[in-house]
Amino acid sequence: MIKDIYDSFMKVQGWVLAIIGIAVSAFTIYLAPNATIQVRIILPLICIFIIVIIVLVNTLFTLKTKYYSPKVCRCIEPYNRQIPADSILLIENFMLFTTGTRLLVFYKDDDFEKVIGQGVVITQQSDAKMQVGISLIEDEKSIITDLIKNKRETLSKIILKPFAEGRI
Repeated sequence: MIKDIYDSFMKVQGWVLAIIGIAVSAFTIYLAPNATIQVRIILPLICIFIIVIIVLVNTLFTLKTKYYSPKVCRCIEPYNRQIPADSILLIENFMLFTTGTRLLVFYKDDDFEKVIGQGVVITQQSDAKMQVGISLIEDEKSIITDLIKNKRETLSKIILKPFAEGRI
């Protein structure tokens, strides 16, 4: 979380905003040396609050997109025949998934998320990335070939969501 706030601070050029805040503070003291204490305190505080609000809003938008679904890094064919999967996805670490988590695999086509298969988290690597074995519906085998070729457009359209069996 601290890293996300720091990344947002750097993304919105927080250091530039901080320099502007310091300049406003110095400018206030220089222009109004006999002003009441409220002016000397209120203007710098307003600048600090604006910086904090900008950084926190950026952090919230970043976290919203970051924690919605894990990023798919790449795809390979199963390296072990004992893994019953069409392919294995390497995904970024995701706080909702752990080894053994069952997943539904969606393909985002325009605004519609289409279920194309299911999978399970096989293992978590030492670099915190996760391996997900996926089995796709027979009609969607063309997507598997695009995934194994690691086409960036196809990888970016894959969405993984936790799955619990239930009846409608």
